[in-house]
Amino acid sequence: MKLEFAENLKKMRRERDMTQEELAEKLSLSVQAISRYETGTTYPDIEMLPVIAGFFGVTVDALLGTSPEVREKRKDEYIERLRMITDRKERLTLLRQQHAEFPECWGVVSDMLYEMTFLPECLEEARMLAEDGVHHCTEILWRENIIMHYLHAESDENRALTFIYKWASKYDMKTASLLRLYYNLHGNTEKEQPLNQKMLSERLTESLWALAKDIDSCEEIICFLDRITKKTDHTEPDLWLNLKWKLYLKLADCAFSDGNDEKGYTVLEELVSLIEKVFSLPDGTVLSHHIGALNLLDAKTKKEVFYQITENRGIVAHSVMLNMCYLSQVAPVDIAADTIRDMEAFEGEVFFAKWVEDCINSPGMRGFRRVKDEKRFQKLRERVFAVSSIENTDNLLFELQRKAKLRGDQRGEFGDWSASLLVHGVGAYPIYDNADAIHSILERMKREGNTRVAVVVASKNGGGLIPMPKILLKELLSLNAENAEADVIITDADESIFTVKMKSYL
Repeated sequence: MKLEFAENLKKMRRERDMTQEELAEKLSLSVQAISRYETGTTYPDIEMLPVIAGFFGVTVDALLGTSPEVREKRKDEYIERLRMITDRKERLTLLRQQHAEFPECWGVVSDMLYEMTFLPECLEEARMLAEDGVHHCTEILWRENIIMHYLHAESDENRALTFIYKWASKYDMKTASLLRLYYNLHGNTEKEQPLNQKMLSERLTESLWALAKDIDSCEEIICFLDRITKKTDHTEPDLWLNLKWKLYLKLADCAFSDGNDEKGYTVLEELVSLIEKVFSLPDGTVLSHHIGALNLLDAKTKKEVFYQITENRGIVAHSVMLNMCYLSQVAPVDIAADTIRDMEAFEGEVFFAKWVEDCINSPGMRGFRRVKDEKRFQKLRERVFAVSSIENTDNLLFELQRKAKLRGDQRGEFGDWSASLLVHGVGAYPIYDNADAIHSILERMKREGNTRVAVVVASKNGGGLIPMPKILLKELLSLNAENAEADVIITDADESIFTVKMKSYL
């Protein structure tokens, strides 16, 4: 790449009939620097490349003559550098350089606008970026992010309204709305009706939640749900789960705030019992709204593991969740691909007990703050944690065995076993029997500061728990050598589980 850059720089300078001295003066560099660049002896800093490219009116790619592989590597270099910077002005400076080098990367524009929401002095630049982005960006996700971040940054209401009126459409451009329009115009009632029901369900849920302000309003909404569903058992799982948990939390928090602790605990006990029942449901259980007008939205349950992306873009098992997929297809979705989801989740509902746990632990819940140190409250919180967290042994083994089962048919490609390294407060890192992959995962964990391995388990691809593979234990010694600890849960062939220190095991 250095040679290509050197030749390109020399060619572009000569095409402009410039001497090295003249180019050095224009770029505020020394003649010696230009000479070294053109001979390939040295290479410009990453900050200098957009300046040189801008002077010649070309992209950095054209200046470098780079391959797609080199481009991706340079993007990764920017990502790594940005990850190390916390100061917003410094981040914005580096993002500007990245934008100059990769003007087609709308994610960079979105990131720039996000930083500008905290830097009012950059408002004029934000306006120009937003206009250019909305006009040229064809990637829906980044276009929406650009609009959202700009409106957050814009302090002038008249300018914001002008922007909105200019770029808004008289049609609702959401996936579901456009699908409804298409099926309606073509008289496809069979596909239009479930979409109508899904949108009705969402609007009803949003409206009811908007009315929940205090104890009385929460109780009235719960009574309303009882009447329309003809149910009185609040702990029976149904498709009102996502509304109910918010109502019960709000009601309990208000009760604790008013000093009515017994009522608060009664409501919280109902909520925790509901969550426990939900996650004890066998896969394939059918849930309903219990309302005839929403009859097409009955859904089957499936317990799954929720994965999050860590700082260095690694996927880590975080908690368990309940997917409730509608029996009638509500919107086109590739259900064969686990990673593909409709952005608006019109194919079903998702329930996280982790949401409840986060709310209970939230400093914004005034009533819960008052009782957070009471044993009765802590026990209820622990029950929610046990249901949701991947740190719960049962959930960790569920994640591991599910992963091993999915990989069972791919044994030839991926090897014979899988494992998970659990870090407290972070999640479970998936590990496979490839030595290079193991080393790569452990190095990433170190970079993220996650060297305290709390639990290790292993499973054979295709099913069945096994003793810890020695190849993994050997790699774990590198953590132990750096004063990190590693408690190990080892699984025998008979699936009994016991905990030992790694050194005593070796």
